[in-house]
Amino acid sequence: MKTTGLFVIVFLMMSIPAFAADLALFLGSQDPGVVTLNSVSDAGGTITEIVKNPLRAGTFGIRFGGGRVVGHESTIAYTHHFIDSNSHALVMNSNLILTIPFPVVKPYVTAGLGTFIVSGSGISDIGTKFAYNYGGGVKVLPGPVGLQGDVRGYVLTGVNGDTMHVVEVSLGVLFHF
Repeated sequence: MKTTGLFVIVFLMMSIPAFAADLALFLGSQDPGVVTLNSVSDAGGTITEIVKNPLRAGTFGIRFGGGRVVGHESTIAYTHHFIDSNSHALVMNSNLILTIPFPVVKPYVTAGLGTFIVSGSGISDIGTKFAYNYGGGVKVLPGPVGLQGDVRGYVLTGVNGDTMHVVEVSLGVLFHF
């Protein structure tokens, strides 16, 4: 199973330039805010854990897409210590992106749908969750290589019968093909 997953990831990474006009490698920070998690213990009672100051988790990944004014963008990212030090997350989403096509500085807004695959140990292992996101940023392209700054809000649904709101701020190196 791990070999198949690795093959799919390598295949996708090698295929990106075939259909993407922009490719960004980014680093960022995610803040899940105050998180309340419930678990049923072996004794039948409910254990509630409130993470008031969750870790501001580091995240890194790749964004790729295309389109001049109306376009698309996909993200694959990994976050270590997503809610606490016992969990990590794989983030995958696809977005619609609307860009103002100025010559060098290109502001944009974006919204889309995706998945957070959260795993680990303990109560913060919340599983796979559907998410939608929204945000915006700016691409600075003085040539074929530039910068992309981005702020996004993610809303994860079905987390203990509620929603989880995550804010992500990122900065990346942008390659334009």
